[in-house]
Amino acid sequence: MLFILITTFFMSFAQTDSLNTPEKICEHFFFIMQDNSDNAVDFLFSTNPFFDIANMPQLDEIKGKLNKLYYFGNMHGWDFSSKCELSPNLSQYTYIVRYTRQPIKVEFNFYKPDKRWQIQTFKFDEDFKNDFEKTPKQYFNDKK
Repeated sequence: MLFILITTFFMSFAQTDSLNTPEKICEHFFFIMQDNSDNAVDFLFSTNPFFDIANMPQLDEIKGKLNKLYYFGNMHGWDFSSKCELSPNLSQYTYIVRYTRQPIKVEFNFYKPDKRWQIQTFKFDEDFKNDFEKTPKQYFNDKK
């Protein structure tokens, strides 16, 4: 019963105009994640009306992996890293989340089919090797 109340709260909150940009959705996700990563995942996926968050086993897997981040220590904040737009209605936002032991990279893919932004995919990982290898190449290519 408590799960249904919490889920309903986050779903109604997700649909407000105050959270109708990818940036605001990401910020709210991290704000919730500081206290409860399960609720943060529920909030994030509640932005997409096609996801039935009460019946998605994939969410349990995501929640389990996020809950294991305690191994990295305390969460000390998050930093915006990049934004990639494939169109005005399809964007990827990347953030770096700072933990005591090491950072993790979090990527959100958002889609706006009509008036509201919704999450399409979400992933996180601690491997930055490709990002650091890609960055200098992009910098020099942009200078040409």
